[in-house]
Amino acid sequence: MLAAITTYGSLVSWLTGFTPTTLAQPTGPDVAQLLTSVAIDDAPACGAERREVYAAPLGEAFVLASYTRGVVVVDGDGKLIAWTGGWACSDPDDDISLVAVGSAQVGEPVIAVVTQHRHASSLTILALHGDRLDTLFAGEVTRSDASGYHAGSVTLAEHALVYVDPAGIATRLVFDGEAYVPDRPTVRARAWHDRCKTPDHARG
Repeated sequence: MLAAITTYGSLVSWLTGFTPTTLAQPTGPDVAQLLTSVAIDDAPACGAERREVYAAPLGEAFVLASYTRGVVVVDGDGKLIAWTGGWACSDPDDDISLVAVGSAQVGEPVIAVVTQHRHASSLTILALHGDRLDTLFAGEVTRSDASGYHAGSVTLAEHALVYVDPAGIATRLVFDGEAYVPDRPTVRARAWHDRCKTPDHARG
């Protein structure tokens, strides 16, 4: 029912260390109906229901995703394996802008979902563990405000992640087998970088 999705070479400029293997593609009404039928809860109210439904293979299973219905994994017969709820709406144009399956260097395939909000975008990384979808990481990565456009970054390494939010606050996280958890106190990325470059005798 769902065709395999072609591989692709890059994701987004603020995400490094993620190796995408498949890029989810917008689908037709039959897949949207399947997602509606297997999603556990009703979709949150979010204006006009014109949002895309994306699909991508995950091994022998398939990932289906939409902003309001969330992310589900189904088997080849369309039966539900796991599900996680949708995103809260702050604007009628809130939507998913990208869904990809790939490697985050944690020893298992992950699902990366980029959601677009009115003045910000966020990244969610999910992994299938048996009959549940666990959130490994979720964070805002870009924001626009009166002072301009601000982009953070997410850098993945083997069993580790460095997250810099749009305000420039950096946090190192380590993968504990279920999720990324803080490894050390947060720091102001730019201030920390400048301090590291400043000789000890020049510091006040």
